[in-house]
Amino acid sequence: MLPKSVVSAQKTLKRQRMILEMVNKTDCTQTAKQQDFQVGNFVLRARRSIEDVRDHLGLSGREMELLICVAAGLKKREIAARMGVTTATADTFRRRAYAKLGVGTGAAAVAIMSTCLAGAEVEERTLEPV
Repeated sequence: MLPKSVVSAQKTLKRQRMILEMVNKTDCTQTAKQQDFQVGNFVLRARRSIEDVRDHLGLSGREMELLICVAAGLKKREIAARMGVTTATADTFRRRAYAKLGVGTGAAAVAIMSTCLAGAEVEERTLEPV
């Protein structure tokens, strides 16, 4: 019998992959830490796993789920329905994710997430004015 924490982690990963497949309306395939995501007419190839990016950015699984839905262009009600929560709960996930990333828009949050998925170095710091 596996410990509860391992079983819980396995269920979370399975649920996240299922959400990704639903959001992208195509299969999300993962091979050796590489995932393909269908966004519009493009296929994005991630060089890092969702789990690595989530941990690196300090996001919860649900916050990452929400950002993936935002990246797919879903509206607030659609996101809530996909996540199985109320719009108020989805909005709470959104606010927390934006606060953790230090951004105020979905476009900025998705830019950080996608840059990190692409394998680029993403670090928290403030640039000095030129």
